[in-house]
Amino acid sequence: MNDTTRPLQPTIWITRTAPAAFKSAEMWARDGYAAAVGPLLEVAKPPEMPELPPRDGVIIFTSGNAVKSFADTTLLRHWPVVTPGYQTQRIAHDLGFRTVTSANGTSDDVTKVILKDFTPARPIYHCAGNHVRGTIIEDLKAKGYRAQRDLYYYSAPVTQMPKINMAHINFVALYSPLAAKTLASFAPDLTGVTVLALSEAVNEALGHINCKARYVANEPNEPSLIDAAPKV
Repeated sequence: MNDTTRPLQPTIWITRTAPAAFKSAEMWARDGYAAAVGPLLEVAKPPEMPELPPRDGVIIFTSGNAVKSFADTTLLRHWPVVTPGYQTQRIAHDLGFRTVTSANGTSDDVTKVILKDFTPARPIYHCAGNHVRGTIIEDLKAKGYRAQRDLYYYSAPVTQMPKINMAHINFVALYSPLAAKTLASFAPDLTGVTVLALSEAVNEALGHINCKARYVANEPNEPSLIDAAPKV
C-alpha cells in the first residue's frame, strides 16, 4: 500500500492523551475501525499535590486524568463524586469510588446536581487540571457553598505534530477544546478527513479549518462520539 492509498478499513486518529487514548482505540476497534494513536496533549502532575478533601467533602471530577491523578495520591475512596458524563463516571467507578453520580451533560449540569443533592454545609472540591471549562466553583460560591478548585494535573499541547500519515486517515476524534486548538495550530491537510468532536465547545475551538465534514457527539462520551461517525 502506498502513501496515497487509503486502507479499506476506516481509520481514525485518536488525539486524546495516553493512556486513555489506547482504551479509546480499543473501543473504536470493536466498532470496526483501525485506530492511529497520536496524542495532541501531554499530561504531567504538579510539583506539589493538594491536600486531600476533608471526610465530609464532595469531589467533582471533570476528566479522567483528574480521577487518575487523584486516585494515585490516596487509597481512600469514601467521598461522593459528581462527574459531567458517563465516561468519567466509569473511570471513577473502576478506580474504586463507591458513590459516583453522572450529570450527563455539561459543567452547568454538574452544578445542578450539587445544588440538588448536597447542602451548602458540605464542602465541594473540584479536582481538575490547569485548563478548566465552565464556572462550577464560581456558581456554587454564588449559592453560598464552600467550594474550591484544586490542581491535580497539567495538560499542555505537544510541541510537534504527531507522526500520523494523513493519507490513511478517514476520521479524527477530538476530546477537548485545547486539543482542537492544538490541531488547528499544526494546520494539517484535513480536506479528506471527517472531524468528530466530543462536544460543541470542542467543535467551536477548532475554528474554521477546512475538512471533509464535521460532526458533534450528542453526549460527551465515547459511545456517542462513535455513533456520530457516519458509516463509510
